Amino acid sequence: PRFGGRAPDPTPARLAELAHAVRAEAGRCIGLATDGDADRYAVLDGEGRALGESAALALLVDHLARTGRVRRGLAVSIATGTLVEQVAREHGLPVERHPIGFKHLSRALADGVADVAGEESGGFAWDPVARDKDGILACVLFAEMVALTGESPQQRLRALERRHGRRLCGRVAHAATPASRARLAALAAAPPNRVGRARVAHVDDRDGVRLGFDDGFLMLRASGTEGVLRVYAEAPDARSLARRFADGARLLGLA
Repeated sequence: PRFGGRAPDPTPARLAELAHAVRAEAGRCIGLATDGDADRYAVLDGEGRALGESAALALLVDHLARTGRVRRGLAVSIATGTLVEQVAREHGLPVERHPIGFKHLSRALADGVADVAGEESGGFAWDPVARDKDGILACVLFAEMVALTGESPQQRLRALERRHGRRLCGRVAHAATPASRARLAALAAAPPNRVGRARVAHVDDRDGVRLGFDDGFLMLRASGTEGVLRVYAEAPDARSLARRFADGARLLGLA
């Protein structure tokens, strides 16, 4: 279905009206949105800027842990940013990474492995309230966070970044070709030791190939629903993130 002629995803480009409403009234410090079926969410700060999905998940984990409502740990997708792991470690919580697809995370909740699940595309669940993606639940928890702390999401995020360092995450898609699919298969079979100047510290090949660095990661995978190859990346700043996306395109033979 189309919503007013637009796709219902709560991406920054589609949240301009909400961003304007947040900026228009003094004292507003948060904007909350979900997609059409409310299984994904987005958070805007008081300036109308969208928080990254991985940063938002890290804030939710920190809030639930500080209020004593996470005990078993976290289940996240392998494309989720590493700030979530650092926050979990701060609170003594284990983290399991799973292939992309919320069904894997829901299974971890149902099996009692974790009580919080989240992914890089804005999916979130917290057992015992929900074991599948629930954008409304995430928004309620963000509203609670602001009410209890008196701080905006951006203030809370800056505090996390002071303790754990800044991380920017993103993803782009490229039309898949037989040649680029072959390059992806070859990379998964024989991952490189370095990408540009960055040394590959660890590799996860359960879903495409994820190359981990000391300051983030680069992940390449074929979409399971579209004819595209997706490049996911994390880096400490915008310039490094753009360079990492360019490295991903080059590895796929697309640049």
